[in-house]
Amino acid sequence: MKAKIPTVNLRPRRDKKSGKITSWFLDFRINGSRERPSLGSVSKNEAIELQNKFIQKLKTRSGIEYVPENSISLSAAIEMHISEKEKSVKERTLKRYKARAQKIEDAIDAAGRHLYNDISLLNESTFELIVEEIKKANKSQHSVYNLTVFLKAVENTAVHKRYMNRKVSTKIKAEKPARGLDVKFFSPEELKLIWKHSDPFYEPYFKFILCTGLRLGEFVNLRWSDVNLDGNKIKIDIHRDNEGNIIWEPKTKGSVRFVPLNAEAKQIILAQQGKDSVYVFTAKDECDHAGAENLPGAYTGGQLHEHTVYNNLKAALKKAGIDQDKNDNGMNSRAVHTLRHTFASQLAQSGMTLDKIGQFLGHSKYETTLIYSHLAPSLDAELLDVIST
Repeated sequence: MKAKIPTVNLRPRRDKKSGKITSWFLDFRINGSRERPSLGSVSKNEAIELQNKFIQKLKTRSGIEYVPENSISLSAAIEMHISEKEKSVKERTLKRYKARAQKIEDAIDAAGRHLYNDISLLNESTFELIVEEIKKANKSQHSVYNLTVFLKAVENTAVHKRYMNRKVSTKIKAEKPARGLDVKFFSPEELKLIWKHSDPFYEPYFKFILCTGLRLGEFVNLRWSDVNLDGNKIKIDIHRDNEGNIIWEPKTKGSVRFVPLNAEAKQIILAQQGKDSVYVFTAKDECDHAGAENLPGAYTGGQLHEHTVYNNLKAALKKAGIDQDKNDNGMNSRAVHTLRHTFASQLAQSGMTLDKIGQFLGHSKYETTLIYSHLAPSLDAELLDVIST
């Protein structure tokens, strides 16, 4: 009976006093015997190359059996993984996957693409090398976490499809950043500046998001069929075509909800009547200018694009002199999302319960709403007055 290829680990030798790496060696067991061949004083990348060459030799050594059915590169495995997910994830999730794939491709280039031409040779060292390059290129801990999780998911797919005979990243953990209780929101003074410097066409749009706490996707997809003016509320729900196919859906199941309209939000919706038969908030027409409301077809309507809302708010922030870094971390909706945070923060400061705030926001998990807990007025300190010394 032939023996299967052993796990060949790459190990460093360190100086006992300084702790610095002085050389590298391989560590594996074969036919019941432990082997530790030295690779000498080489760089880590050189050691990884030597490790791969050694594994290749093991494949051809008598008595060793190795099984992956085919040979593909890590890049091909990433494409295969995305293709597998195409049928089961939302379009926006697919876009995120493709963006992450590109960042991993950059990490592969930085680590040395030749090391990843055959995914069956992927090992703990080469996997860790990509993660190290990801950390160098991405300052955000959330980005590093998401990219590492994505890379591990690619590995799972490769194992499932038998392009790899086992997982190699078991010991490499994706460290999820701790959730902070700090949340960024606009102050009343900042809001006044934003309204002052906003395009008059988009100012009520920004105010509606502030009054309702909607996500940007929920806002641009709001339809007249979702509006109940008599009940002073709107519905955030799945949109389907005439054949019952989903054409848009909220972020999560918990996002399906009713959102109440205060007096200002209701007036903003009333002002939108007659502009479009389907969507409540429309794109700005080229004919939009002073007196255009008196011209036939001044508003042709049409669905807004998320980038249009984001770019116009960003322009207002710039004119208002509000720090872009405070409200934009590179995500297209982040500046608009700060309006959503402001909605929730004002409710928390007014004393509304976190459960109710989470319900309005469409949070699936109570833990998500906890970021507003430090803003809520508390009587806890007074309750502790019962303690006597």
